[in-house]
Amino acid sequence: MRNFVITACMAALASGALAQTESWGCGVDGFGGESRERVLSLSTSNQMRTVVREYMHRWDAKHMRQQCENFSSGRNFSIGCLNDSRDWDAIVASIPSEYFRMEHRMLGDVIRGDLRSPDMVRDAVSYCEAVGATRKR
Repeated sequence: MRNFVITACMAALASGALAQTESWGCGVDGFGGESRERVLSLSTSNQMRTVVREYMHRWDAKHMRQQCENFSSGRNFSIGCLNDSRDWDAIVASIPSEYFRMEHRMLGDVIRGDLRSPDMVRDAVSYCEAVGATRKR
């Protein structure tokens, strides 16, 4: 029984140590691959690119927090660069459809108003650090 407890503790420490070496960072550019191409393909203007990126960041934050909650609860989790792994169907579905039909000027108003929200990604990263899923910055 004692060996089982020691083995279980060592496994828990190892998984925690492994998670703490991982991060959400994607290297130097931080934004590229399929994600950059998707944003550009969904955007007809700089304003719409800003809208799409905001909704992408909202998806990122929810995904990151869920993975760190999984880590904290001992469930399977995945922590790493999100480029090329985002659920673009879910991201596009979360963007109000009228935004795709708005004029550039009206989208500017949306960006200055409705899209001003707390930094959900920063909050998710802080949560991940607090539960030990990632290293503190």
